[in-house]
This record gives sequence, C-alpha cells and structure tokens, in this order.
Amino acid sequence: MTNTADRGDVILVIRWICRARSLHLIFAALVILGLATAIWGSKEVILPGMEETVPLGVLLPVPYACISVLSLRCAMSDFGRIAARQMRLIDVGVLVTSALATLAIAAIALFLGGIEELIPLMMRNTIFWLGIACISAGLLGRSLSWVMPILLFLPLYEFGKPGVDGNVAWWAIARQPPASIWAGIAACAILIVGIVVALEPYAWRRGFLHMLLRRL
Repeated sequence: MTNTADRGDVILVIRWICRARSLHLIFAALVILGLATAIWGSKEVILPGMEETVPLGVLLPVPYACISVLSLRCAMSDFGRIAARQMRLIDVGVLVTSALATLAIAAIALFLGGIEELIPLMMRNTIFWLGIACISAGLLGRSLSWVMPILLFLPLYEFGKPGVDGNVAWWAIARQPPASIWAGIAACAILIVGIVVALEPYAWRRGFLHMLLRRL
C-alpha cells in the first residue's frame, strides 16, 4: 500500500508541475516547430537586411531555445506551496528535461527532413541560444526569456559575418563552423552561466549590486 501511495504522490506532483509550467503546451509547440523543421528546414532564406542566404534550419535554434526556457515560468499562486529549495530542484529538473527534449526533437526533425548534416550545427547553436534565453529569464523575468535571443539574433548575424579573409568574428558563436572547438566550449559555458543566472536571479543581482557599490 505504501509503495502504491508513493507512486500516486509522485504522479500527482508531476501532474502539478506540468500544469503549473504549462509543459504540455511547450511540448506541443516544440513538436510543431519540429514538424516545420523537417518540412522546411532545408529551404534557403535571406537574412533580413542582408544578401546572404542560409538554410532555414540554421536559424531555428532561436525559437527552439525561446520555447524551451519558457518552461521556467510558474503560476504565481503555486510558489507559496513549496519551499525555495524544492522549487530550485524542480526548476533544474524541468529545465534539463526541456532542454534535452528540445535537442532530441530538433535532431529527429533534421534527420527526418534529410538534412542530418545540419545536426551538429543545430545542436551547438541551440545550446548557445538556450544559454542566452536563460540569461534573459534571469535578468528580465522568466516570462521574458525570449527577449535577449530576439534582440541579439540580427546583430550577431550582421556584424559577425565573415570578413574579407573569410573568417568569422570570434565572438559570433552561432556563425562559427560546426567543427569549431572554441564555439562548442563557449556555447556550453554560456549555457552553464545562463542556468546559474536563471535559477539564482536575486542572488546574482545582489552580488552585482554589491560589487558595483564597492567600486563607487
């Protein structure tokens, strides 16, 4: 009886988390985006304000990341039900699950669309934009995780385009070739920083303000 009751409690907690975070809607949005990736991912598109064309699949890590990090949102009325430590553990679990689901859906979509050669680039850039979206969630609020990726997308592709020597600016991580070790390490580092900022926004802000006041 105890084991049955424990399993029932776990199921109730999972259902509560899914409802409070609207995870069913997020998963549905990721699946729809995956279908769009499989169907149109190989289509060449022109970047706004530029003459360069790239496969649509190269640009889709931005919406994947924005949708995925929205899983950190939670109904305000539910915050008081559990302790802060428990909420942090839930945040970590939800974010990791959402990120892994995002990467899996994107990879499967590219494979089904016959453009599996884009998978390494898609994986790295999705990790990069997940980090940016997490930073946005921590600095601006969890409902605004999409703001920084949207604001940085065009400047990164415009000012980070290859120069006359054919080399991409070192800071334009999303524009680096798939084999770039630097870009892979930087993308993972940005994701780690983003997770810390998203999960500890108040501690991060207090630390930043404390450092700023000490310098004044």
